[in-house]
Amino acid sequence: MAENKPEANVHGLLRPVRAEVDAGPFPAAVECNGFTFTGAISGVDKSGKVVSPLCSEQTARALENLELVLTANGQSLAHVLQCTIYLTDPRNTQAVDKTLEAAFSENLPAISMVEVSGLRDGRKIAIEAVAGRPREGKDVYDFMG
Repeated sequence: MAENKPEANVHGLLRPVRAEVDAGPFPAAVECNGFTFTGAISGVDKSGKVVSPLCSEQTARALENLELVLTANGQSLAHVLQCTIYLTDPRNTQAVDKTLEAAFSENLPAISMVEVSGLRDGRKIAIEAVAGRPREGKDVYDFMG
């Protein structure tokens, strides 16, 4: 696994976060000013194969993969502030909602759901997330105070 080293860019300090998930040639996420921004994370195994044809199982695996990415950056699902869910079939919304509620049982993030015409390789869902690192001695969601 590549070591996470700071890289200078137009946004100041940007640090790639690499994890054992299929992100192609790109980092699974980047961190800037205490916030982690993930790319689209799907319900695939380490080799990039879809884990199941069922959207509920793909969602559960996508959340496991999201947890891997966040853990690689010293965070967890409890730090997630916002998720964008890309879904190929809106009829799966209820199953996705149940899986998300179970995963984020204590700290529900803001969630946007977007219907897309397709995702690659039979994927039915992809999740992007923004996670924040709390200030020392503050609650997870207290970034301004």
